[in-house]
Amino acid sequence: MPLGDYVNRLKRLLPGVESSLPEGSLDEAVLDAVQFYSRLRPRLRWVTYVGDGQTYEFSLPPDWDAELSRIVSLEYPSGGQNPTLMTPRDYSVSLGSGDVYRLRLLTFVPQGSVAVVYTTGHVLNESQDTLPPSDRQAVCHLAASLAARALSARYASTEDDVLVGNTISYRSKSSDYERLARTYQDMFSAHMGMHPDDLVPSAASMYHMDMDSLHSAIGHDPLMHEG
Repeated sequence: MPLGDYVNRLKRLLPGVESSLPEGSLDEAVLDAVQFYSRLRPRLRWVTYVGDGQTYEFSLPPDWDAELSRIVSLEYPSGGQNPTLMTPRDYSVSLGSGDVYRLRLLTFVPQGSVAVVYTTGHVLNESQDTLPPSDRQAVCHLAASLAARALSARYASTEDDVLVGNTISYRSKSSDYERLARTYQDMFSAHMGMHPDDLVPSAASMYHMDMDSLHSAIGHDPLMHEG
């Protein structure tokens, strides 16, 4: 499913929210949700190295992520009916020259194929989607939670800068979006089999909207806000 379809689902979850956000913010919310989801259910990939009896260090694939990736299994020799799995004591991962992560075999030098299964982040753009179909709607719920909570926070931050007559309106909108954020967060948590309080994706840290653009979008002069 392309990124645009996720954004359209997000618009249906938060009717009218697009007009209150800077351009591109909904795309960012979806991609931030994918990043957070990847921490919980990362993508599994595999790579095979062919040993020559001398080489004991190999470059890891380009999609190896320093924060998300880890080796799930390392089989040598690979392809047997009963897999021979190495333990973490048999290898290490380190950053090498050219900012390339490398796999170093510590206890053996392979003369055959080495099969490595590893984790990495999911990919979502207009041409590729690696998310499991059964989890896509849940990711949309998380994106809606992030967008609603971020917008709630921004509406709340305008209270000190606006005329008293408008403060109640902003406070009401802030509360409404906070309730929506919690609702969609709970839906995501339920799908993932988590307690809602175990899920704490901070909208402030994960979903950064430009303050001037947001204030303009909701009809507030950006020159009036502090800092």
